[in-house]
Amino acid sequence: MAPTLAPRVWLCPMNVQQEMRAAHAHHAGCAPDHVASAPATVVVAGDGVDNYGGASIIGLAQQRVCAAVNRRSDDVISLQFMRADGQVLAATSTLAALNAPTGGTEEAQLAHRITGLIHMLIHRQVLSRETTGMNISVVSHVPHGVGLGEIAAAEAAITLACAGAHDDVDAPPLRTKLADVCAQSATAYATSSPLKARYTAALRGHGATLNLVEQADGSVTQVTHPERLGLRMFVVAKDPAPQPDAYADSMRRRQEFIEAAATNFGVASLRQLPDATARVVQWVEARHTVGDSSAPDPQRAREVLQRCEDETARALAAAQALRSQQIDALVGALSPHAGDAADEALATPALLGQLACECGASVARPAAPGVSQSVLALVPASKAENFTSRMEEHLLVIPVTTGEVGRIEV
Repeated sequence: MAPTLAPRVWLCPMNVQQEMRAAHAHHAGCAPDHVASAPATVVVAGDGVDNYGGASIIGLAQQRVCAAVNRRSDDVISLQFMRADGQVLAATSTLAALNAPTGGTEEAQLAHRITGLIHMLIHRQVLSRETTGMNISVVSHVPHGVGLGEIAAAEAAITLACAGAHDDVDAPPLRTKLADVCAQSATAYATSSPLKARYTAALRGHGATLNLVEQADGSVTQVTHPERLGLRMFVVAKDPAPQPDAYADSMRRRQEFIEAAATNFGVASLRQLPDATARVVQWVEARHTVGDSSAPDPQRAREVLQRCEDETARALAAAQALRSQQIDALVGALSPHAGDAADEALATPALLGQLACECGASVARPAAPGVSQSVLALVPASKAENFTSRMEEHLLVIPVTTGEVGRIEV
């Protein structure tokens, strides 16, 4: 039987400032300059389509990550990360060490990623160029490894805290810039490929509704929340742990291929290219003809691009179904398709999804393909209690309700 997590996993504490200040005082020995928090995010549709220029539906969850920061006089970036299950990750790094090989431990990789974020914040003039070192304390109330964007929420919270001195920290232009910084930093310094739409929703989204994030133009529009249709959302996980790095490598190769194809055709994203799939496959075949050994398999290229097209169409169809409050159309849009199993890294956890539907879910789909083997289940409110009681006997069941956008706490 899976361990039962304490209620604090699900809810942000009533007094965020007090808890975060205590954690930072223990870590840094001083009061923080700024404290901020950001929500967990749930991907309802449109995962893995950032580089393609696709569309994603993102919800803000009630679980949050809080971060506190203060500058240091030396060059040390000191990080303490307290997870919802009580695990504490602590590590130090420096801006000068960013180009050095990263250690294999989780602490070292996390410190490298957050140090890269600080570097990017300095480069983009969110932090002063005189910044050399920082103490960063993080308290997470987001379960780890279940596809709710724990690290993305932490990065959003850290970024907000670092921007706390800006008078326009809540203005849309700066929020857009901060989301871009988070995504660029994660692309450069994370071992896994980020979903930019998570940062966009966490920093610019709406909590009472879902958010349709259009990567083509950077817009965020509100979409009716499933709760308005009488549907409850749950994330269900058998093993709350990230997938192996092999999947992360596959996801990164996919994104690099999509970016290379867009560059070849002179477009910002392949979604802007008419007949993109056919034309890119022809380009790949031409590369094979001239002996380019680095070119991907043409059939593989076709599958990657077709999935991007399908997932974007799925997100747009789901958004339309939610806005028109058509449950059957929503279920049809979100139901797994045959092509979903073409890539092992993105394959639906089929048995877990099937079990969720047998226990009352109207539809179940991967919560974070390539990152976690958890599923997102939409359950009629009348069946929610029975669904929870049946599923939680052997699985980790996480209710996902409405949350709030990232904010400065102090």
